[in-house]
Formats: sequence, structure tokens, C-alpha cells
Amino acid sequence: MKSLKFSLIPMMVLALVMMSNTSLFAKTNYFGLTPYASFGYFASSYTCDVNLLILSTKLDAEATGTAFKVGAQLEIPVTNTVTFTPAVEFQQAKVDSYSYKDNKISASDLPFSSDDGTTSQFINIPLMFNLYFSSDNSGLFVGVGPKLNLNLSKEEDQVFSTNSLVVAGSATVGYQMKNGLRLAAVADRTLTSIFNDEDSINNNKITSISGNNLYIGAVIGYRF
Repeated sequence: MKSLKFSLIPMMVLALVMMSNTSLFAKTNYFGLTPYASFGYFASSYTCDVNLLILSTKLDAEATGTAFKVGAQLEIPVTNTVTFTPAVEFQQAKVDSYSYKDNKISASDLPFSSDDGTTSQFINIPLMFNLYFSSDNSGLFVGVGPKLNLNLSKEEDQVFSTNSLVVAGSATVGYQMKNGLRLAAVADRTLTSIFNDEDSINNNKITSISGNNLYIGAVIGYRF
């Protein structure tokens, strides 16, 4: 699966380049609305505050991973240079492993193993506002807005119990080419905890848990 995912990346890039050089795919406006599609690859960082039942100890856990996203967006003009851009994305995120900083605690007392890794799927709904520095909505742009993350993963596949809905904030800096291609750097940060505190307590080793994640990556898209 991993090799297939990475083999698709250059194919998607090649397809976008071919589309950008074909007059059939010139920029199209539908009643003033502009659709586009995107693909992104991200590095992720997770931080967790875990309060353990054993010795009433607070544990700082962290993890790293990767994620990819595919999505469809619709630009709605607000002014000549500002657009409102709702979107729908599918995201698959992989956590390689969790680690903890307190070496005084025995590994057998922990509710997770340092070798534990997870793969999660999400449906994201970004609600972005983009500011272009050109009145024709091309060239350099910046964007900011909230994002709703709907967790589709099975509970048994997770190290900790996770919330089904997480609110995040997103920021982007990018460049929109006149031929339709779009390149951007994107950062997403969760604003609410990704973990379900009540469900996680049921394992009898945790009294409370909270955590957030940060995604930083690159996105390539095409405006139709």
C-alpha cells in the first residue's frame, strides 16, 4: 500500500502538468465560482498530556508521522482579491510510534507501547479565506480559516480513544499560476483535543488525557 501511494504521486503531478498545457482545461467560472482539486503530503507531530493512575504521574508523550490529503475546493468571490473557499478532503494519517520523556516509569505501567503505531482516516472540511495580491486572483496568495476533522477510524485500531470531531486552524501561503496550477505550503494545528478523555479512562491506567497535532506540508492543485 505504501509503495502504491508513493508511485501515484509522480503520476498525479504529471497529469496536472499535462492538463495545464491543454487548452481544453482552461480556467472556468461557473456563476462566478471556481472549482479546483488538490493533493498534499504532510509531516505530522503529536503531543499528549497523559495523567496516569500510577503514582498520580503526569506524562508527556509525543509522536511523529506522515499524512496525505486529496480534496476538492470551490472558490467563492468576496471581493476582487478575497475568496471564501469551502472544501472537502480525504486524509490518511500514519503515526509511526509514541515515545515518552519520563524514564522513571516502567513500560509495563504505561497504557501504550513505544512501538505502537496507528493509521487513521479523516474527512476534513476546511473553510478558508484566501487573500490574493492581484485582482485577477493569480500570483501570490495567503489563506487562513478553521477546519473540521471527522474521524472515520475504528476505535480498536487506535492507541488512545479519539474524538470523532476535532476543530483545527489552517494557514497557507501559495502561488496560483495563470495556467491553473497552484502550489502552496500549508500548516494545520488542532485547536481541540484529538483524544476522548472519558473513553480513555476506561483502561484503568489513565485519569485524564489531552493532545494536539500539527501538520506541515506541501500541496499541489489545479484550478479548473
